Parts: sequence; C-alpha cells; structure tokens
Amino acid sequence: MKHQFIGVNCGAIPEQLLKSELFGYEEGVFTEADVKGKPGYFKLANHGMIFSAKSSN
Repeated sequence: MKHQFIGVNCGAIPEQLLKSELFGYEEGVFTEADVKGKPGYFKLANHGMIFSAKSSN
C-alpha cells in the first residue's frame, strides 16, 4: 500500500476546528459531530506526508 499525501489548507479551517480536523475526534465529543467520529488528517496520512499551508490575508 502506498503512503498517502494529504494537502491541508489550514487557512480555510476555522481556528476552533483545526485541532479536530488534524487529530480527528471520537463519537459524541461535541454537538453536531459526526455520530461515528472522524479520523484526522494525521491518521489519514498513515505514515505518509502532510503538507500544511496557511494562506494569510
């Protein structure tokens, strides 16, 4: 299996959600969360590479 390359535009993610997007979350952690939880970008990369860019205004 090839390692994943995940591109993340951190500037497009609200600051309050950045941690949840990068590291994921478990079910029921916060209101309006996916009922199954969500893997974060680090888990999705699965030993691959994450390129994070933050565009400034």
